[in-house]
Amino acid sequence: MVGDFIDRKHGRKQIQYEVPQLESILRETYGVIVYQEQVMQIARELAGYSLGQADLLRRAMGKKKAEEMQKHREIFVKGAVERGLAAEQAGGIYDLMEKFAEYGFNKSHSAAYAVITYRTAYLKAYYTAEFMAALMATEMGDTDALTRYIADARDHGVRVLSPDVNASQKSFSVEKGVDGKKAVRFGLEAIKGVGGIAVESILEARADGPFKSVMDFCLRVPVRKVNKKVLEALTMAGAFDGIAEANRASIFSSIEALVEFAGGEQEERELGQASLFDSFSAGEVRTVTPATAVIRNEEDWPDSRKLAQEKQVVGFYISGHPMDPWQRICEDWLGWNTGRIKSSEAPKKSKGAEGGGWGAGRPGARGPERFRPQRPEVKLGGLVTEMREILTKKGTKMAFVQFEDLRGRIELVAFSEPYAASQEVIRRSLSDALPVLVTGEVEHGEEAVKVHLRSVEPLAEAHKGRVQQVVLTLNPSGMKPEQMHEVKKILLQNRGKCPVRIDFVDGGFKTFMNLPKTVTVSPTPEMVESVNRIFGMDVVRLQ
Repeated sequence: MVGDFIDRKHGRKQIQYEVPQLESILRETYGVIVYQEQVMQIARELAGYSLGQADLLRRAMGKKKAEEMQKHREIFVKGAVERGLAAEQAGGIYDLMEKFAEYGFNKSHSAAYAVITYRTAYLKAYYTAEFMAALMATEMGDTDALTRYIADARDHGVRVLSPDVNASQKSFSVEKGVDGKKAVRFGLEAIKGVGGIAVESILEARADGPFKSVMDFCLRVPVRKVNKKVLEALTMAGAFDGIAEANRASIFSSIEALVEFAGGEQEERELGQASLFDSFSAGEVRTVTPATAVIRNEEDWPDSRKLAQEKQVVGFYISGHPMDPWQRICEDWLGWNTGRIKSSEAPKKSKGAEGGGWGAGRPGARGPERFRPQRPEVKLGGLVTEMREILTKKGTKMAFVQFEDLRGRIELVAFSEPYAASQEVIRRSLSDALPVLVTGEVEHGEEAVKVHLRSVEPLAEAHKGRVQQVVLTLNPSGMKPEQMHEVKKILLQNRGKCPVRIDFVDGGFKTFMNLPKTVTVSPTPEMVESVNRIFGMDVVRLQ
């Protein structure tokens, strides 16, 4: 009916009325029932309903009460037949009214929704960044909703920037990114563990000028309101990255010392006691008390741990995703992703058990087992984002695991035996954002598609030794000399045992060149991503 309405409005379909009496009622909606008031008018005009009876019909349809709807069908058809309509014709019109009940509103509601829909669509089209920021602000406490909105923003070319103590506002805001395009900046209040009082204190201190370092931040912001837990959350979210004197690991391990140092300074100021440092300029204070005296020097966390901690305090990955370098490799290599699995068709049952394939039952089985469809085996890369462990009736453990890649999310069902063999890797994937390779069987349930887990292994380990050759496909007429210099630099920085071939393709022209044996590489996702980034497209294939 919605399709008919659109086609009739634009003249692609002829406007038709089941009976002439409907034209005066449905003319403004091109012969399609749109409003509840039209249902009431049809019932009165065609079946002789009173206003009260028509309203009862509207209510029954609105609440989808099957028993009442059947009673009204009999009343409607009888009344319409008495007024000259054929019973079959009257039943067909009632069916249309019943179908309308699946989506219909009264006219005033429909008009209000239409205005809101049009205005929000206009804002999303012409003020995308501002619209998405406002939308995110309304759902700041709902991680699932925020995840959808952030993905939607990225799909529309709007970057979502990490929280920053010098740039973030209380909620989501809009600013120009380094590329000059509008971007959405993450709000400070959306970080778990950073409450409203702490945010107000940060914004109040920042009003006197941007923070120059983490030490400067701690000295200027009251440590009673922005305490150790708040500082830890800010560090894990990357909010200090723009001003930090050291890496995240160093800042995190030094928070207690920073709080103690800053607390002492603030306490002296509040008591009105003169500090030795009050007579020095800011530059002299930094010389007397360098950051290295308070901030410990630690080896930085790996990217996987940084991303895992971002997800812990924010609810999702901001600065990147652990699957960024792996997604294309896994799809080329394994052929599956979560989106493809969820959109795959369920295998059909078949009596041809001996023939094999998706429709075959278990060989040698009898009864219902013989006709049970085999579940297709899949392998896909991704990472564990949630896990719920339960005890079975036999007293063994099994788990329900949320698994995601860049195409979506799917549930893995880990029964006792495979779970016992793989739980350590599953837990590592969850805690360290470790990409893993999952092997399992697809189950098409009534409500959702799931994967019955068979095995899990770290993706990097599974990938080792698989690649026999690295192939770069390049267009010689579209290349710049500096791009080739960058490619050479990356290949030399990623030495390994894999030979490299370059395929030159330009229209109908094709040729290739094997690089010398002295130029062999390690086919890591990071190397692939670095080369692809030079050309702004996927040019690397692993064979």
